[in-house]
Amino acid sequence: MSTRSLTWTLVSGLVLSASSTLWAAPPTDQNSAQNSAPAGEQTAERSGQAADDASLATDLRASLADRVPGAGGISVEASRGVVALSGTVGSEAAKRRAVSIAWQMAGVRRVDDQLQVRAAR
Repeated sequence: MSTRSLTWTLVSGLVLSASSTLWAAPPTDQNSAQNSAPAGEQTAERSGQAADDASLATDLRASLADRVPGAGGISVEASRGVVALSGTVGSEAAKRRAVSIAWQMAGVRRVDDQLQVRAAR
């Protein structure tokens, strides 16, 4: 292989390598995006997410109290848009209604239904 051919091969390899780095796709998952952000932005994003989760849980509790009979037995937790419903309700209909209301809330990505139906006495 001549010097000119070798030089051309090396240069084109470097150009291809640099272009693939420059044109790489942005991170697709939230964790990758957070890891690439400066530390101050990560903290602000996490605290913003925690505030969103707290607000989501509070709003959902209020909505359940207004719209589901016996909702006082339902515990609500939210983390990164995932809502966990636990506790007891009086009927299957109340359980389905609570889960449906949770799905209708803005910001909910998933509902973890851990509700139990009280046995009839």
